[in-house]
Order: sequence, then C-alpha cells, then structure tokens
Amino acid sequence: MRAWWAVLQATFCGVAVFIAQLTAFLYASSRNARFSPFDIFMKPIEIWKPTLRALPKNAWRVCLFVWSEIAVLCALLIIGRISYSALFDDWGVKERATPNLTQAIIDQARQNSSSGDESLGDAMNQFAGEAKSKDKSKNKTPLKPKLLTADCLIFGYTTSNKDEIDTLLLATTVKNDLKFVGMIAAAGIPESARSELAVRLPTLRQKRPFVKCRYSDKWLRPVLMCQVEFKRWGPNNRIHRPKFTTMLRDFKAK
Repeated sequence: MRAWWAVLQATFCGVAVFIAQLTAFLYASSRNARFSPFDIFMKPIEIWKPTLRALPKNAWRVCLFVWSEIAVLCALLIIGRISYSALFDDWGVKERATPNLTQAIIDQARQNSSSGDESLGDAMNQFAGEAKSKDKSKNKTPLKPKLLTADCLIFGYTTSNKDEIDTLLLATTVKNDLKFVGMIAAAGIPESARSELAVRLPTLRQKRPFVKCRYSDKWLRPVLMCQVEFKRWGPNNRIHRPKFTTMLRDFKAK
C-alpha cells in the first residue's frame, strides 16, 4: 500500500509540477515573444524570471511548483517502498526455465518448509504460480551436438577479497530432484548480465541455503535463473566446465 501511495502521489504531483511550469511559460511568453515551447525544458529557469519579478501577484504559481516538488520528493524518499529492482526485470523478453526445473524448485521449497525454514516456505508460495509454464522449444534432432545445455537456479554466490561477485552457485534437476551441480565464474559472464547481478544479488539474500551445498558463503532466495552450456556430466552429478549462456525469466507469484 505504501508503494502504491508513493507512486500515485509522485505521479499526480509530477503532473502538477508540469502544469506550474507550463503556466510560467505562458506568462513569460505573453511578456516576451522570444520564448518558444522548447524553452519549457531547455530554459526552465529563464521562463520563471518574469513570474518571480511579478511577485507577490504570481505567488500561487510559485507555491504550486514548490509544494508539488516537495510532495514528489516525499513520495520517493519518505513514503518509499517502491521496488526499484523492477527496473531490472526482463519484461517478458527472457525465456522461461523448463517446467521440470520449476517443479523441482517447488518440491524443494515444500521440503524446506516442512523442516521449519519459514523463509524457504515463503519461496514456495512465490513459485507456485509458475508450475504450469510451457517448455521452451528445443532442437530435438541435432545433427552433431557439441555442448549440452541446462537451465539452472542461482541459489548462492561467493565474493572475492574486494567484495565483488566471484562465482555463482548453480542447481538444476538431477533425476527429478534439485541438486547442486557446479559453479560458474563471474568473469565469464557478459558485462551487462554481471552488472544486473551486482545490483540484484544483495537484495535477494537469505540466511540459509535453498539447496544443500558444502560451500558456505552468501545464499539467495530462489528467484534468479540462467542457462549454461557444458561439455559433459562429471562425477557426483557435476557439470563439466559450465559456460554462461543467458539469464532466464525470474519466477514470481502471479
């Protein structure tokens, strides 16, 4: 509710700011013909000078502008609760992960929830709406496949001495169970995806690992998905030399 209130207040007051700016332009242009409509944006200070010289006659216009600006700042900085991370969402462009991986994550969330981990129980509710997502198209008859692909959940990460992202911990379905399958170095991820991860990873932290893993560092809520390529399955169900391909669509409760 706070987020909705903040957005609505910022929107309406932003319109009021523009109205005040427009009336200041109309007043300035009635006094001097050299002003053009582009000056509303190109010369915002110049178009306010005639209004300020006519104070207190035009005080209402100044009050409208000042109080509307203050209301916008209050909405953004004080009321808050706006999810700025939504700016980094895929907006329907990224592909979805395969349904079997989705179902495995839901099953794992139920199992973690039954063991008393409330934060992971919340994750189950987040994923429940995605269980019926369609599988993405695949080439079923490759002539000469060289690399295997896997849709993976990013459930944790490690950092370097400079507190930068070092590796991502990956999990995918192994015999219908969600298992830790390997790590991928952040250095092999494209700059655009690495920048997105650097912003989003700290916002998804949780105290316990969603998937059992012998590593101990920073754990994430089961939200981020990616696709990797690898040469073969190694011992202990580990993917051999995984290579980052692309980020997949996040899973969210509908």
